[in-house]
Amino acid sequence: MKHQGTQRTTDPNVLKKYHVVVTTYDTVKSEYDAYSPPAKDESQAKSKKKSSSLSDDSDSDEDSEEVIKKPGKGKKAPAKKCALFGIKWWRVVLDEAHTIKNVKTKGAIACCELQSKYRWCLTGTPM
Repeated sequence: MKHQGTQRTTDPNVLKKYHVVVTTYDTVKSEYDAYSPPAKDESQAKSKKKSSSLSDDSDSDEDSEEVIKKPGKGKKAPAKKCALFGIKWWRVVLDEAHTIKNVKTKGAIACCELQSKYRWCLTGTPM
């Protein structure tokens, strides 16, 4: 099965039906971003709490309210596209693996986070 593009599935059970799933490094990277939300910066939250507790204004309650956006009536929130990370794969084969030789890149981190029993990395480029 080809797993790429905007029409790709969000359901891991669909991918489980196939023996071979072919995708790209960019797809793995984008699904990993959806799978693991960015870390929160707690230092900013603490500084906001301190500044609101120091103010004596009665309007401080309005400033500290958090706005939560809800989807409109009848509309569902879009499903996260992270089907690749909902499966424990038997084998992950990375072709042109020299593209992930820098372990600090998002693509390399995403590929390492794929759960599998075996991992094969192939490349024709000297590393």
